[in-house]
Amino acid sequence: MRALAALLVLGLAACGSEVDPYCSEVDDPTGRGVALCRAGSETPVCDVPGETAHWERTSSGGAVRLVGGTLAFCDDAREVVCTDRSVAPYCLPELRD
Repeated sequence: MRALAALLVLGLAACGSEVDPYCSEVDDPTGRGVALCRAGSETPVCDVPGETAHWERTSSGGAVRLVGGTLAFCDDAREVVCTDRSVAPYCLPELRD
């Protein structure tokens, strides 16, 4: 019985039950899941070739924009992906003052 329980735990881990980022169960208006991170203060992003995604304030100091990357999205298979499929999505913390 213990072996079965251990196998079940390993199976759940292999299925990505704790994988970040993930696709929401609820669809957006396009019918796809929404890419989310378990920490609500993080955003699923992808690096662009030769750069690292990061947040930057505009010169006026008000708005924050993503530089060096793009937002990750959910595909039809409900997997979080990047436009460039060779890049792995990850969770980027919000910019803090």
